[in-house]
Amino acid sequence: MADPYLIDRRTLMAGAILLVGGTLAGFPGEVLAQSAGAPRFFTPDEFALLEEIASIVIPRTDTPGAREAGVPGFIDALMADWASTE
Repeated sequence: MADPYLIDRRTLMAGAILLVGGTLAGFPGEVLAQSAGAPRFFTPDEFALLEEIASIVIPRTDTPGAREAGVPGFIDALMADWASTE
């Protein structure tokens, strides 16, 4: 019998996003559209490392993982367009 107090990583991450005021409805479409293609903030080597880290944090199972969901591209777009230069 499964322990009712154990949750999977995806449920934990969703709860953490909501806890800090995020939304599960989706990310701004403009940022998602900009996240496709070659990295704009990270070097190709840094971006490859970011993809590997994302795959470790949320791996592909019977559902897409972070890499397949476009998380590395989203982070790259945030860093290029939203993050402070400081």
